[in-house]
Order: sequence, then structure tokens, then C-alpha cells
Amino acid sequence: MCLVGSDDYHVYCIDTTTGLERWKFKTNERVISSPGIHEFTTSVIVGGNDYNLYAIDHVTGELKWKYPAGSIVTSSPMVYGNYIFFTSYDRYLYARCS
Repeated sequence: MCLVGSDDYHVYCIDTTTGLERWKFKTNERVISSPGIHEFTTSVIVGGNDYNLYAIDHVTGELKWKYPAGSIVTSSPMVYGNYIFFTSYDRYLYARCS
């Protein structure tokens, strides 16, 4: 699968074998952050310009949780063990235990 954020307020999951859309997830703003995969929970982790970090089910495209930040999240999240690290334009480093 290929995961990509878009200026049209969506995160897309594209099947790399067929080229067809598997699912898309709507946010409240643009998505500039590159999505990452949390291997323990098999979640797609991505930041949005709507001040949120999202965890999306990689099979269904449904929201698992979202975590608010103090500003837009354009950084790519980093997964280490059970933690997800990301930065925001508010100049903070966030860590969320999943």
C-alpha cells in the first residue's frame, strides 16, 4: 500500500498492485505530513494542519484516535517502541504512548 496526505484534506491509501484507492480518510485541513506505520498497532500515523495527530486503521481507514497539538503538524511522526514522537509549529516535541 502507498499512503499519502493531500491538500484536499484527505489521507489516501492506494493499493500498489492495482493502483486503486483502498480507502481515504478526511481531516479538517490539509495534510502535509508524511504518514508512518505503527507496527505494534498497525495504525497509520499522520499529522494534519488542523492541529491534530491521527491514528488511522490501516485496513479500514477508520479513525482509532487523534491527539491535539498546539499548532499545525507538518512533521513526519517517528515511532519508537510504544511511543510516537512528533513536532508542531508551536515548537514543542510531543510524545504519545499508544
